[in-house]
Amino acid sequence: MSKQMKFKYQGNIQKMQIVCYLWGILILLCLVVMINTIKFWTKMQNNLWISQQTLDQHTDQVYCLIIGNKEDLIISGSKDQSIIFWGRQNQWLKLQSINTHKDCLYSLCLNEQSNTLISCGRDNKILVIKQENMIWVVTQTIELESFGYRVCYINNNTFSFQPNNSNKLQIYQLKDNLYHKAKEILTMDGSECDLFFPSKFIKQKSILVNKNGKYVNFLYLNQNFEFNLAHSIQYNNSQVFGTVSEDGEYLLTWDSEVKEISIKKCIN
Repeated sequence: MSKQMKFKYQGNIQKMQIVCYLWGILILLCLVVMINTIKFWTKMQNNLWISQQTLDQHTDQVYCLIIGNKEDLIISGSKDQSIIFWGRQNQWLKLQSINTHKDCLYSLCLNEQSNTLISCGRDNKILVIKQENMIWVVTQTIELESFGYRVCYINNNTFSFQPNNSNKLQIYQLKDNLYHKAKEILTMDGSECDLFFPSKFIKQKSILVNKNGKYVNFLYLNQNFEFNLAHSIQYNNSQVFGTVSEDGEYLLTWDSEVKEISIKKCIN
């Protein structure tokens, strides 16, 4: 039986930059002016924000950014075709870079243990990158018919990939230490999509949140490991950027057409 979901509109904030709080440090992600730097800010006692550190090793715009489960690792992907791994000591330092992709990076995702990374970009490839003896190594390259904007781990053995201009979500599963495409799932819309809306699997709800074209789709994973479309939200255009909270309760989006932030809450 399919699980049903509904979201209630909570309000909007017009013409604001999007901010994201992580361990008392602020990473400012400006979706209006994309830049090649990552900035950290800290809040002082007088409620003023002070720039703490700037990471500027990328030579072009940063398109994706993720954090490891111990909050001591940041991984960034860029239009410059590189993936950079950053480690935290007293300051954030560049640990390593990988330049296997031959076009801009669109999506990054770590498994639960933060020791395996998957990436996709404009070059019609998915890379599987594993940490071995503190070094990140490309262990598999998956050739694709089309590029896509999002990859997402479901569990250690399974991840999803959304091709551009397709109404089918691809599911990859691990077999004999390699990932293979196992199935395709019909979703809403198959039109041109855009980046800046990473897919996310909400483990406590067994829900995969996946944007495709003008739709944000919520797919429920049942006990038989089958995905069913539980809910979809349609927007007026594909340039809707956003994310869902870690518990899946709130959906936050930035609509480039109306230039406002919208907040919706799950009501069931």
